[in-house]
Amino acid sequence: MNRSQQLELAFTQAENITPILNDMPEFAPTGAYSYIRPVWFEGMNKGDKKTKVFAYIGFPENASAHSKVPAIVLVHGGGGHAFLPWVKMWNDRGYAAIAMDDTGYFPTAINAGDSETCKNWEFGLPEYLKEPDYTDAPNNDDLTSSANEDVSTMWMYHAVGQAILAVSILRADERVESSKVGLTGISWGGLITSITMGYDDRLAFAIPVYCTGYSASNPWGGMKERFSRDNGTAELWSPEARYDKVKMPVLWSCWNDDNGMSVQSNSLSYLDGVKNNPEDRLSIRHMMFHSHSCSWCVPENMAFADSVVKGGARLTGIENNTVGRSISLTLTPDSSAEGITATVFYLTKEITHSRFKKYHYDPWHEFLEEYWNTAPLTVEGNKVSGEVPADALSYYVEIKTLIGGTEYVTSSVYTEL
Repeated sequence: MNRSQQLELAFTQAENITPILNDMPEFAPTGAYSYIRPVWFEGMNKGDKKTKVFAYIGFPENASAHSKVPAIVLVHGGGGHAFLPWVKMWNDRGYAAIAMDDTGYFPTAINAGDSETCKNWEFGLPEYLKEPDYTDAPNNDDLTSSANEDVSTMWMYHAVGQAILAVSILRADERVESSKVGLTGISWGGLITSITMGYDDRLAFAIPVYCTGYSASNPWGGMKERFSRDNGTAELWSPEARYDKVKMPVLWSCWNDDNGMSVQSNSLSYLDGVKNNPEDRLSIRHMMFHSHSCSWCVPENMAFADSVVKGGARLTGIENNTVGRSISLTLTPDSSAEGITATVFYLTKEITHSRFKKYHYDPWHEFLEEYWNTAPLTVEGNKVSGEVPADALSYYVEIKTLIGGTEYVTSSVYTEL
């Protein structure tokens, strides 16, 4: 059995396991988070040892066996842990939610994870949770362990497996509508989400933020470097290798000037996804920035989930009929849309990047050397038309739709001329 087959078998087995939740009352949150439950559950085995995973799990106040709710698994990104506000946001929206730490960390204080800058975490099993049959779950190894023949020692193996096990936890709860469990992840969590949805077909929807497939197609950035290594990373963990198996609707959400991923990789991922599900949407946000809290603030994520599992308004779809510089798009807005505007975002230079001071970031971050240029387009009914400026070398179209007083962004794919 090769390593890809080992992954397939292990993740299929994980779908059939419902871990027991073990309470950790000493870390019971207080204040606005007092109803959220801190727990640990058994994760994937590492070699011949078991692992333990910390998580926060919360439910809307009205959730019960007689009033079931949809649910979502929340996967944090680099430098993050299980976030209390993230769980609460989704609970307030009417979803059960579980946020686990996917890097082997446990809290060291009450309300750990109440902000993105919280430092009350420590790697490894606390003394009182150590047992002979258990070991620490792996920390983020930056995908350097792919050269190891034992897949169970790889961090990504555990991160994906934990997400699958978390889906099982939610599906098994009597308060959850088992067919309405989704998955979202931010940055590294977006990559984990993009991989997981290629293995777990029980998901009702998925929302990878920032990081998706086609990392090697990025013109720059850390993910390109990681997936270009000659150590088996691309072979084992490229999400696009399994996009043909992704049938659930997906929202591909990103920032147009992200310093880790790119509009190219998100556009390519969306094009694969929409082949299998026309309800897929691409949302390229301008001035979104890259952080957990920045991605929480965009309204598209929850609206997309609502559209799939709660009968909410659909984000505007875009049929790309563009030929050359003449833009001709057909939109599929929700019947509740109150207004639509369209803007072309374009670049006048070949994409180049360097480390310099841009926005509010430190100068060691790598960014596009050009700022995005914009020009308005014409919207008449469900048609968008206009011309890409003559000096543009590449572009995408941003569609803003007003629904219920909130403006939502969907996008056409990034196109090079």
